[in-house]
Amino acid sequence: MSLVLHILCTLVNYVSRLKILVESFLENTGIVVTLLITRSLFILTSHSPLSSYKCKDDLITIAGALSLSRDRTVIDLTVQIKEHLMGNPDCASQPQFAGLLGGK
Repeated sequence: MSLVLHILCTLVNYVSRLKILVESFLENTGIVVTLLITRSLFILTSHSPLSSYKCKDDLITIAGALSLSRDRTVIDLTVQIKEHLMGNPDCASQPQFAGLLGGK
């Protein structure tokens, strides 16, 4: 893995963790807010199929971007993401998610 890709993956993981912390804080204070991961950070997923993701943090990032539960095993996260995308073709066709099911 190139150094640049490693740095980008690390940055995405930190953003994902920060997003989870902020959401938890806002939920605990009763404020409903949806936080988005910017396309420039999340574009990494648009070129790789879902089956290529083995790191739980990566799957948590994808699940979070889809507003899905993140408190699951790697296998459960993968199944949940795949089922969500297959059941929501409009979502699956968005550029940042299209590659996950093998789309272009």
